[in-house]
Amino acid sequence: MAKINFDPVISDSQPSTSGPTASTPAINMGAISTYKIDSLKEGNWVAWQSRMTTILKFHNASEHVVGTLPKPLESAGQAKWEQRDLLAQILIKNNTSDEQMVHINQETITTAAEMWQSL
Repeated sequence: MAKINFDPVISDSQPSTSGPTASTPAINMGAISTYKIDSLKEGNWVAWQSRMTTILKFHNASEHVVGTLPKPLESAGQAKWEQRDLLAQILIKNNTSDEQMVHINQETITTAAEMWQSL
């Protein structure tokens, strides 16, 4: 049985026995906490949205937030899509104030696009 790589990295491929390569760009999950901006709170939507959009674009997750990248039908594509969508959700939640979490922390909100629309 092959050893699975559980490094805290999101890549564009399934877990493998080797690390990311040039063909499978990766995101260091530990670095996500360094993308801290002023949390979304009442009155700062325009500035927050601009900063978050830039961060989401950097992580190739902005299409998930605006809803222009539908979830693929094939299972191989679904895993990659779900991974990027979860990354977008983490970035949004990590940069949202406790008071604003009520808008995105609901059972009916399951995607980054739904979160964004709810804000």
